[in-house]
Amino acid sequence: MADTDPDAEETESNYRAPTQRDVPDGPPVRAAPATLETLPAELRVQILFYLVDLNDLRAVALASPVLHQQYRLDRQRLLSQALRLTLRNVLVEAYTHQASSALSYRLRKMPQRTLQQAVTQVIDDYVELRCLSINNVVDHCSIDELAAMASFYGTIIQPLLLECAARFQQNLENPSTELGTCWSTTERIRPLRALYRFEIFQDLFGYHDPESRFDSPKVLAMFFGIFHPWEVEEINCIDHLIRARYDRVFDDIKWDVHKTNPRFGVRTTPMTPKGAFDLDSQYNRLSLLNGTIARGLALFHAVSRIGEETADDHEALVRLMQENMTWSIGHPISEQLRYSTQDMRRFYHPSEGDRAEAARERMPFLGDGEDGPPLAWVIIWRGTYSNTYGGVIPSSLRGWGYVFWDARRLAGRGGEMKRELRRAWENEWHGEDPRD
Repeated sequence: MADTDPDAEETESNYRAPTQRDVPDGPPVRAAPATLETLPAELRVQILFYLVDLNDLRAVALASPVLHQQYRLDRQRLLSQALRLTLRNVLVEAYTHQASSALSYRLRKMPQRTLQQAVTQVIDDYVELRCLSINNVVDHCSIDELAAMASFYGTIIQPLLLECAARFQQNLENPSTELGTCWSTTERIRPLRALYRFEIFQDLFGYHDPESRFDSPKVLAMFFGIFHPWEVEEINCIDHLIRARYDRVFDDIKWDVHKTNPRFGVRTTPMTPKGAFDLDSQYNRLSLLNGTIARGLALFHAVSRIGEETADDHEALVRLMQENMTWSIGHPISEQLRYSTQDMRRFYHPSEGDRAEAARERMPFLGDGEDGPPLAWVIIWRGTYSNTYGGVIPSSLRGWGYVFWDARRLAGRGGEMKRELRRAWENEWHGEDPRD
């Protein structure tokens, strides 16, 4: 006779039929369902590995000591996979940002030749990584690099994605046209990569780079030239949004930081007090605006978190700006993308995109994908290739992030966004083609 579990075995000698008294009142008692915590460790980690992005991973790690311990034991593998699921192909930008951020702190102390070599190396590595699988990107990352990427995404990038959506909604000329918050994959990827690319640019060419070290056409070719033209406009939309926000902040605080404000006390010397700025001067304002934008996304996020309702909010904003407003010493994106700079770039650094534009190669809309042009871009250039961007695009379009949205959203609400797109373009160019 085969062995059986002695705890479960019952013999005929001790068996009796149940009586009414043995049957419990109420519904039958069921066994408690299995939870993630009660599963074997090997099964738990497999579920975490395949199902959770960064937000989910953080939530489950904080929800239970058992799951937190599981996370600690498999931290590198779980972080790698969560970054893959969260960032997808933008993981390349997140990794490159780690390199550009580390380099940015050393740039001002480097001699010109060394600086140019270091910046060029970061960009060359970035271009090479864009050709590889994202698995190759994270497989060689240290746990510290993975943790830093996860932290920057969670504390800066993710909140700013929501901030950008809210700002774009506010800037629509027709407030009844709802952008909504249910984004498609492509509608999330476009601003996500634009935020990272904006930050990489500021690390390499913004706040830490004296203007004489790279000329503008060279910067335009070596950085913006590696992207599709509509992807350049994605970065430009982020810059436009940040610039508009800081411009309003400057209006709000210009009296508070003026040297004649009583907060600076009685002046006994002609020197401008520390923390005072003349924002009524157009030259000063533009330089401070460009320099402050170049401080990057962390400062912008800090500004965005401050309310606009109470006196305490206002005072907190004044203090933050006094501590962080900076004179421009680098390459502002808005100046890099001027038509005159593009003209010089075409002369000194011609590209395949210039040839395609000159030939007016067909560029039909083939559906929304991460690599193809969005419908808005195809509409304004009438289905032909354009390597022109920046200053020729009506700023009102960048105000609502025209290159971020899928065709279904442009067609929604009776096609109001399409009409707004065509209306702004016609008001700017009156039937002419800026490429001519």
